[in-house]
Amino acid sequence: QNPLPDWNDIGTKLVLGFKFCVVYLIYLLPIILLYIPVVLLVVFGSLLEQANITEAFASIYIILIFLIIIPHSLFLALILPIISYRFAANKSIGEALDIGAVFRSFRQNWQNTAIVALIAAGIQSFAGIGIVAFFVGIFFTIFYSYLVPAHLFGTLYLQQADEGVLAR
Repeated sequence: QNPLPDWNDIGTKLVLGFKFCVVYLIYLLPIILLYIPVVLLVVFGSLLEQANITEAFASIYIILIFLIIIPHSLFLALILPIISYRFAANKSIGEALDIGAVFRSFRQNWQNTAIVALIAAGIQSFAGIGIVAFFVGIFFTIFYSYLVPAHLFGTLYLQQADEGVLAR
């Protein structure tokens, strides 16, 4: 019913994909910054030959980081449909990073957003199992595991646009 868009102007599509990677990297920045002390501890511990002490501190720090990473990752997976469709609809990094609008959209339609996020996580998890188990169709499996959630994100956007509940 709705054909795929033409594959022309690939350069523009690659730039948009790169911009979305920047958006996702910015959302991951708190986690990346938390790992810097671990790397520094390991490097300085190996240089100072105090590996036992630095490994102990690094281990404790990593455990504390996981107490932050797990909720952050779950929350990011939950709002990723909104981040994705805001970026796709406006082609703007600023729109995708407008955390207030993302939260408003989530509050207005959290049930459908959560369902889409769970389906997306399930499909991507299943694709990972398929890669490990079968070693066949790796590119198809990975591509499909991103294609289906992207379609669901777009469907969520269209449903919210039809209902007039898109947050600005």
